[in-house]
Amino acid sequence: GALGGQAIAEAIFGAYSPEGKLPVTFYRSDGDLPDFHDYAMKNRTYRYFKGEPLYPFGFGLSYATFALSGFKAGRETCAVTVENTGAVSARQTVQIYVETPGTKEVRTLAGIAKVFLDPGERREVTVQLGRNAFSRFDEKGDPQVIKGVHTLYAGLSQPDARSAALTGVAPLKAEISVG
Repeated sequence: GALGGQAIAEAIFGAYSPEGKLPVTFYRSDGDLPDFHDYAMKNRTYRYFKGEPLYPFGFGLSYATFALSGFKAGRETCAVTVENTGAVSARQTVQIYVETPGTKEVRTLAGIAKVFLDPGERREVTVQLGRNAFSRFDEKGDPQVIKGVHTLYAGLSQPDARSAALTGVAPLKAEISVG
């Protein structure tokens, strides 16, 4: 429209901070991928990939920087305090991942929440977890709760060293027992 050029200029020069997250994993090379004829899930998607990605699932850029603190984990919701430590107002997506004992997945995205913060502003964000965050589906398609200690991570991308290096924010970690 008539203001398209202005909108692009504001995004390029930092007057506005666009926000989005990667819905896929970008691998460092095609050598990281399993053979095309191998239909096993090993090393496919963020849930099963054990290598270091070039750009991880859930990663995104911003003109602002953010800090996380005060992670509180529960079976239905989690809460974490998000602070905009940058110089521009921006939106951020908090992501909660679960590592479940005895499963093939490395991690599973269990919930997300978006927050818009002005510079210096901080807010506790509550993230609703998926109702099957601690379950896997059996051969009949019914969810079965996985008992044991589950590790939850709150972060701005998937919980791994590459994400922490790219975002400058290490994920926060908590454990809960499901029985």
